[in-house]
Amino acid sequence: MVGWKVGAELVYVAEGQSSSSGIAIDWGQKAGLYSSSTESAAVAQSVEDSGGVCVFPAFGGFKVPINDPKACGAIMGLTLTTTKEHICRAFLESVAYRAHQLYTTARKEIRVQRRTIKVDGGVSRNDFIMQLICDLVGVEIERPSQTDMTVLGVAYMAGLAAGVWSSRDEVHKLRQVDRVFRPQALSESQLKSHRRWLAGLPRCLNWYS
Repeated sequence: MVGWKVGAELVYVAEGQSSSSGIAIDWGQKAGLYSSSTESAAVAQSVEDSGGVCVFPAFGGFKVPINDPKACGAIMGLTLTTTKEHICRAFLESVAYRAHQLYTTARKEIRVQRRTIKVDGGVSRNDFIMQLICDLVGVEIERPSQTDMTVLGVAYMAGLAAGVWSSRDEVHKLRQVDRVFRPQALSESQLKSHRRWLAGLPRCLNWYS
């Protein structure tokens, strides 16, 4: 699909959408697991792991690479010792797992090696999710100080068209980095949680007739 066109320059982009990520964070907040998206990172980090809980945020099905509109959202692995902190952590982990799936799919399809991933949007403000994605994909993640990049991008494009800036290089200099997440080795507990999530995923598929 067309990403943008500036003068004679036409740039195409490959899109991998996971619209349920932000919805999952909002759902957890409404359910009382945490008071805000920012707080959810601290709640998740207050426990060593998700206690065997897995969350599958299929609000409206799963898109790429699963492509199942009939998939259902689910919380699996609840026990008598499960706490809201475990469920919160499982929610955030599920967002990172879906991002990992999208990244893996994109690499296979466009065959472009990336040394840095640039993120934006509300979910990018969650340090726990960003670090876990970083560890899963093994690539640095760069978060800008301004995370609402959709609106800002439109403003930049309008400025280029109006002659406020003469080139994209000038616009690039306006971007400021808030934090860079660097890959760390996943613990055995984290690897186990990811394997458990992948094993449970097929149970959510083709749920609705």
